[in-house]
Amino acid sequence: MKATVTRTLLAATAALGALGLGATSASAAAAPETVHLTQDVTGQVFPCSNGDLTIDSGSISIVVQDVVDGNGVWHATFTLTPDHVMLSDGAGNHYSLAGASWWGGKAYDENTPLVYTETDHFVIHGAGGVYGNVQYTAHASVNGASFAFDKSSCQLPEG
Repeated sequence: MKATVTRTLLAATAALGALGLGATSASAAAAPETVHLTQDVTGQVFPCSNGDLTIDSGSISIVVQDVVDGNGVWHATFTLTPDHVMLSDGAGNHYSLAGASWWGGKAYDENTPLVYTETDHFVIHGAGGVYGNVQYTAHASVNGASFAFDKSSCQLPEG
């Protein structure tokens, strides 16, 4: 789970850098940028302790916001939210997904992070109530003040 979101965010960070939206100059502040993306997630699998669930339909909306301050420090946030994500288990039972993933951080460039925080909170609902969840929070900074809490019964899909 953690690796999937982090890989997604790092890929988005690299993409922003390739678009020229990352930190570019220590002397000039840039205007804030916001990018909206949508990704189809059909076919991906949530590994859960109660049994894996396959996404039958839906997408995720991704919002990336970033700005470079007057000191050349790049500040960014990424928010991922499900949009009509429907899942099923091997027995044909149907489920829905609610929640969000948020990441915020700052860096001198795409390769030099200073601090970041990630929170993932998703709930999988079925006819009988809550089937499972993803509950993960992590924080890291260059001064070594890092922690992670994972109380999930499911993991985010790989990919």
